[in-house]
Amino acid sequence: MSSKQDHSFSACHKIIALDAKKRSDAEYIAFEFRTKQISVVDIDFEIIDQIHKFPFPIQQKIVSEVHAVEKRIEKGKDFQQMFMESGFEVYISHELVEIELPKKTEAEKAMENRRSTINELIERTRNAYWRVEEKGNAVQKSTFIEMLKASLGSILNAEEQ
Repeated sequence: MSSKQDHSFSACHKIIALDAKKRSDAEYIAFEFRTKQISVVDIDFEIIDQIHKFPFPIQQKIVSEVHAVEKRIEKGKDFQQMFMESGFEVYISHELVEIELPKKTEAEKAMENRRSTINELIERTRNAYWRVEEKGNAVQKSTFIEMLKASLGSILNAEEQ
């Protein structure tokens, strides 16, 4: 194998390894989202048991609400009357929130467009690879990788110069 082919082959392996890591990380986060349970000492176990029925990020929000209610009660403030007056509307509001974003220069916009284009191309390449990997035979898989190496070879070698 020539040096060019070695670099192309190495680049393909790096892309595949990175893709596998990203997928693994995403699967782990999705698993934790559904299965992780919050641990709180100062809330009754029956309440915590009910809270555990929700995804972890929602559990965190509920626990913070429980703490807010407890603090309000400790301070002697009415809590139930707040709901009698307005129901759950205290949690629901519809209003326009304007956020001022810093203006981007033309160069920054162009860079963002280039980055977006690269990300799309890499994603499309990855998707094409996985389609061949899942449905193709050994010859199709080998051909795809060889075509990818040939296509990327001059690009990757130009970067090194």
